[in-house]
Amino acid sequence: MKIFAPIYDWCLRLAKKKYATLVLVLDSFFESIFWPIPPDAIMIPMCLSCPRKSFHYALLTLAASVLGAMVGYWFGYFLWQVWLQALFTDLGYMKYIEVIKVWFDSWGIAFVLIAAFSPIPYKVATVSVGMMAMQAGINPMSVTEQLSFPVFVLVSIFGRGGRFYLVAGLLKIGGEKMEQKIRKNVDLLGWICVLLLAALIAYKSFAG
Repeated sequence: MKIFAPIYDWCLRLAKKKYATLVLVLDSFFESIFWPIPPDAIMIPMCLSCPRKSFHYALLTLAASVLGAMVGYWFGYFLWQVWLQALFTDLGYMKYIEVIKVWFDSWGIAFVLIAAFSPIPYKVATVSVGMMAMQAGINPMSVTEQLSFPVFVLVSIFGRGGRFYLVAGLLKIGGEKMEQKIRKNVDLLGWICVLLLAALIAYKSFAG
């Protein structure tokens, strides 16, 4: 069933619009707080449509994503009990919160790096760090606490930057040939991602 090819073609058409850069920035910002569409879905077609500007798009995506993550942190710190806990419950994100807590127990703040490359929505990681900092009663502006705001921002820059620049670099090198290969196999790649995400969720559900 070909459902990803039309979406991919729509993203390619969007990438050629005059307002594409604004859409990329807004999506990257809000995805780190609550928006469901990952920045890659817009950045990749834009890089493919103009490979020479791939790193420029990666920089815009990184900056907007980290700014959104900063807002997400403070939302988690101040608004978790007031509003976000109920919202995340309604959206079905609480299972991801539990995964984040397990990751933090295992790897500390390095779990932000993991979340940046994983299928788990990044917004869950940004809000979770702020929420856990609030619950732990730490000074959010400390530079020694793992859950503090400065440490979170630094790790977010490395995590998000590594992801976006890696993708941009591959697309810049691949250029038109890469675009043709992706277009030819986009439905196969899409279903593989869906199956991997379903397997991850099933594993976490049974393991939990």
